Amino acid sequence: MGADPIFLSDDPSAQRFDAHCRRVAAWTVELARARQLNTDEIKSLERAALLHHNLLAVLQGDAREHFLSDLGVHEVETEPAPGGRHEILEIANALDEHFEWEPFSDHSENDVNPAAAAALDCLRCAGEADLQSALRRLPVFPVAAQKALALLTRDDWNAYDLRVVASADQVLASEMIRAANSWAFAPLQPIMTLPHAITYIGADHASKILLAASLKPLFASPKLGEIWNHALEASEAAQCIAKLSGRVHPEQAFLAGLVHDIGRLAMALLPPEFQRRSARLLEKGCELMLVERALCGSSHAELGAAALRQWGFPDTLIDAVRFHHEPDLSDSALASVLYLAERCTNPWEDLPSIVRRTAAMNRLGLQHEALSSVDRSSKLDGLRYSR
Repeated sequence: MGADPIFLSDDPSAQRFDAHCRRVAAWTVELARARQLNTDEIKSLERAALLHHNLLAVLQGDAREHFLSDLGVHEVETEPAPGGRHEILEIANALDEHFEWEPFSDHSENDVNPAAAAALDCLRCAGEADLQSALRRLPVFPVAAQKALALLTRDDWNAYDLRVVASADQVLASEMIRAANSWAFAPLQPIMTLPHAITYIGADHASKILLAASLKPLFASPKLGEIWNHALEASEAAQCIAKLSGRVHPEQAFLAGLVHDIGRLAMALLPPEFQRRSARLLEKGCELMLVERALCGSSHAELGAAALRQWGFPDTLIDAVRFHHEPDLSDSALASVLYLAERCTNPWEDLPSIVRRTAAMNRLGLQHEALSSVDRSSKLDGLRYSR
């Protein structure tokens, strides 16, 4: 039995080829599991999927060797898929091609390849009732966050107002003091009081810390901690991109960054089979957005928009969160900011797309080189959950 293929190349084309093959292998394994194939059959199908590409199947001998050499790819041959099981690999490949070509599609049901549709039907393990149940089970939006939002959406707030809101909640006050004592602000002497913390870090930074600290309890579990840490990074990147563009208010971009992945809280409440299957697919290299849509027909972007609507957020933020992975489908400049912030801080959530990146850059009036100046350092590290 041959070993799994190994792709070793710094060439982007080879890396995309590799990623596609690995995703097809992951889809193939899950489809084979759904059809209750035995372990040996699943392993054989997985190996075949890793080297399934039609061009490689056609090329033989020296032509195959030269082609792979030009790509900078080193290959170890594996056995072909077992007889009678090729259709599983074919519909897995059709599913991945469906996701790859989606930015160019008209997004109609008729635009879905029948083989891809068959794969989606087979993989689905959570339905609309499960999604609605997850939304109903989301925690109540924190009172402290409601007060912070009410204050910071006014145009006339000041440092004293921040102190009043923060001092009314012991957790907020302690988070503010802890953040002021973090390495990001590096005080020469320990800061012990809330007024000292606000004075030392300044009202602008204090307002961001207040807002972030008020939302942090929503992610207070080990499973959600990494999502929160990413939200902190994305909020600062979004604010920086908004400043570079000049077409979105930076504070609005910061808030949008904090809540852009709120839908992942609802995803964590979906049934156990969804959690098990998604964990396997993610481990094998499938992107989060593809896994979610394959397994439940929705995404954390859509669920996040529904959650924000449930909590009474303004339509501007709801639309931005809804389309933060599909800025080409929205007129929202804020959605474009979030898309680019996501690509800067966590590009592995979705497939890269020149179409979507270009649409976002054009809407914001930015050149592609502008993203290289996005500041990835954070003044909010004191609010991170430790690993």
